[in-house]
Amino acid sequence: MPKNYKKIILLFLVALVLVFLGVFLLRKTIFSSLSNKKINPVVYNQLNDKKIGSETFSFAVIGDTKSFDNDPQNGLKQAVSLINGKNPDLTFVVGDLIQKCSDLNQCENLYNQWKQVMEPILPKTYEIVGNHDRTGGKVADQAWQAIFDLPTNGPAGFSKMVYSFDHANAHFVVLDTEKPREHDISSDQLDWLKKDLDQNKQSLTFVFFHEPAFPVGSKIGSSIDVHSANRDALWSILDSHNVTAVFAGHEHLFSRRLIDNSVFPGAKNKIYQFIVGNTDAPIDTPPQKGLAEYFNMDHTFALIKIDKNKITVELYDLKGNLVNSFDFNATNTQ
Repeated sequence: MPKNYKKIILLFLVALVLVFLGVFLLRKTIFSSLSNKKINPVVYNQLNDKKIGSETFSFAVIGDTKSFDNDPQNGLKQAVSLINGKNPDLTFVVGDLIQKCSDLNQCENLYNQWKQVMEPILPKTYEIVGNHDRTGGKVADQAWQAIFDLPTNGPAGFSKMVYSFDHANAHFVVLDTEKPREHDISSDQLDWLKKDLDQNKQSLTFVFFHEPAFPVGSKIGSSIDVHSANRDALWSILDSHNVTAVFAGHEHLFSRRLIDNSVFPGAKNKIYQFIVGNTDAPIDTPPQKGLAEYFNMDHTFALIKIDKNKITVELYDLKGNLVNSFDFNATNTQ
């Protein structure tokens, strides 16, 4: 009897280990299935006959989505479906993916829910850190780096948060306005940015970050204008390299503003700043009078079409209606 008892205990322990192992592997499989493994831009270009140097392509920009998990209208899901139907080469989400990220379990659960909604376009999506995505500081950084598969060529300490890559005839740059402090582009990012743009050989350059350099409404005084010295240093770099356009979020609206020497004294070039700030977030207040050439207060996303040096910015509502279209010509073509 004692021998049988020992065998039963041993079998029970083995079964228990197998159960735990199975749960672990299942969880790992589910998590892996949600991983947004990027199609390398060069490979993706080749697969779609759009190798580096091609002059015709498109990319989508999604605004803040922090209400996606409690929105009865499923705004993010509608946007994803519409974007998937338009089949852009790339998609950028300009921050505030989720409402809060303060501990690893919370972050993982919310980001995985977000990834499930984004799944149809996830492999071609590039995420940008917003202030709501970094409420947990270093813990939020750890979660971001564990959950997202993004380029790692940024400055030390900013892996997957600051990065750049080429696609077709364009260079894309992503910066972080939340680390190490909110409302700022840090000096190490500025140093990296200058070197990155010095080495850029592409004819078009698009730069993305969450908090706008020149807010137009409710976030005036709570964007990177707070730390004006670094904001000005940032814009001087962008101006001296004559970037094509800048995309931001943070303010829950869409706005278009031309930044020239009337806005930024000493500017030698003219750069459009587009705030694509609300795909699935609370409605904000309108811009201050005279600060935006155009604005829209609805839930929207943008589709940017490139044809050589012609850039077309199309704005769509979540019913698929084209609500605005704007063309401009890049002046920094090589």
